[in-house]
Amino acid sequence: MAQKLSQCDRIGLTHWAGLLTPQDCGQLIEIGREHLQSATVTNEKSGESVPDRNRASQMAWPKREQYPLLQRIAEGIAQLTGIPVACQEPLQILRYPPGGEYKPHFDGFNADSPTLRCGGNRQSTFILYLNAVQGGGETTFPTGDTVRKCCQKHPL
Repeated sequence: MAQKLSQCDRIGLTHWAGLLTPQDCGQLIEIGREHLQSATVTNEKSGESVPDRNRASQMAWPKREQYPLLQRIAEGIAQLTGIPVACQEPLQILRYPPGGEYKPHFDGFNADSPTLRCGGNRQSTFILYLNAVQGGGETTFPTGDTVRKCCQKHPL
């Protein structure tokens, strides 16, 4: 059962628990394993996927139409966010091994980037954690302290 844990309207952050069942998480992990490859980033000038020394992880971009679970998740995201499935990026499954990381970066392209001809910059991010880890495993944002303080002050 999904439960909203906290919300911070000032920065557009909502923290949920229970959006996926343990079975869903296990199935997503298995789908990811089928498609994992070394993680890449998009070159801003060429639009090509290229390795980046700041990113030590594996990634998968399974096709939504091949997996009913991915379609169901996309529809759930559309209900929660108001972003239609047609406007969502494909689901990206990431695996960070011990010591893996993606160093601080910006998920956006300059207005003159040829890459934007294929679509716009990401407007929001929806992150699902599929398993618990003993250490690490966090996602931070450039205003990470603001996020923490906001959520501590504004729980539901």
